[in-house]
Amino acid sequence: MASHCGFRLLLSFLAVAVSFAKKTTNPNIVMFLVDDLGYGDLSCYGNETLKTPNIDRLASEGLKFTRMYSQSSCTPSRAALLTGRYPIRSGMLRGRVLPFEILFSPAQTGGLPENEYTLAEMLKQNGYATGILGKWHLGFGSGGKYLPTKHGFDYFYGIPMTHVSTCEPSAVRSRSLLGFLFVYILFTYKLWGGLSVGVFLIWLFSLIGKRALVYLHLILFLFSMTGYYIFLDFSLIRAQESCLLMKNDDIIEQPYKAENMTLKLTQEALLYLSRHGNNPFFLMISYLTLHSPVFASKYFEGRSGIGRYGDALMELDWSVGQVIQQLKKQGLEDNTMVIFLSDNGPYIFEPGGVPTAKGVGGSTGVVENSRGEFVRLRGGKASPFEGGVRIPGIIRWGAVIPANTESRAMVSLNDIFPTVADILNVTFTDRIIDGKSLLPLLRNPTEISKHNEHDWN
Repeated sequence: MASHCGFRLLLSFLAVAVSFAKKTTNPNIVMFLVDDLGYGDLSCYGNETLKTPNIDRLASEGLKFTRMYSQSSCTPSRAALLTGRYPIRSGMLRGRVLPFEILFSPAQTGGLPENEYTLAEMLKQNGYATGILGKWHLGFGSGGKYLPTKHGFDYFYGIPMTHVSTCEPSAVRSRSLLGFLFVYILFTYKLWGGLSVGVFLIWLFSLIGKRALVYLHLILFLFSMTGYYIFLDFSLIRAQESCLLMKNDDIIEQPYKAENMTLKLTQEALLYLSRHGNNPFFLMISYLTLHSPVFASKYFEGRSGIGRYGDALMELDWSVGQVIQQLKKQGLEDNTMVIFLSDNGPYIFEPGGVPTAKGVGGSTGVVENSRGEFVRLRGGKASPFEGGVRIPGIIRWGAVIPANTESRAMVSLNDIFPTVADILNVTFTDRIIDGKSLLPLLRNPTEISKHNEHDWN
């Protein structure tokens, strides 16, 4: 009897030890980073028009942040996410025209400096396999010195720069046609209109002896406008040379076909998980969607009934569901930290402040203000207003985070890096880390954000 009780006690002790080990084992990390996803786009954040069941399930099984913040555009946000530092420290919040760096072409010299220590480098040095799929947008550099493979990632499949209209073949064709149509119209209707105005001005200025000056201005105007639009049209076609799909440091498609990119990234993610499921891994899936021009594959085109943005959002939700299902299939759910983020607010304005066409823009969402009023967030991508920097943020880690929890603490993309460092017991003395560890919040969502301590550097 005594031996039987002793045996049961030993089994109980072993069960507790295994449970403790399971909860304290360094987790695998899967990070979904969506491009230009608005705070109000997901149904778990208030979207009543379209359901996103897979992402909603992720939120219900983990912790949903309602005050997660980013930078207002792609490059600085990604720099902050991967370094835990304000992007101005790495030169990623500096531009000659706009107050942030814009990287469109591999020919540009800028990029995340080599001396910046990234999340991937930290994990790699702690025994993790590290992979990034999709959009990098932190520079190319001479000889590819700014590519992900130079910043701690073992594997890269994706685009080094950003997704723009020139990278979508249909968009290029329509832009090309538009350019030539403009020139045609300019030489027909606009030309006659310009000549009519010119004749009137010639008559008017002839009264004061300025006829030659008017002729000169008219000719210069017509040639400059025609030349500008022809140059713009050919520039759009030439810009396809910057639309690179790469595997590690090699170009495998140029230009890439945007409409298939979510499908390709999903397939690559499933293959990556199947190859690395037996060892610690960090997989960052950095979607090109929902960046303008919005795209969806033929399997999702028209399915939402509310425009291309809705179609792309449905495809995104499907992709997330496929990856989560693969984790479950491989028995990795409990000890995999799944992080879901956007890099900034939605693209709702064309350059110059013109609203995007209906069906291709996101939603900044509705929130409750300090007076208990429900208001729509102002602004969007590239705007300093809250609609441009307030983003959805979800973290699920079955071994640690209580299910179906929510935090109103103010947190940011900078906080992901120090959170992982805290889990790995890594400290830094050679650099300032601006983010704060979220680990106390993950264990107890009612904790107050460390950012409230105001110990700014």
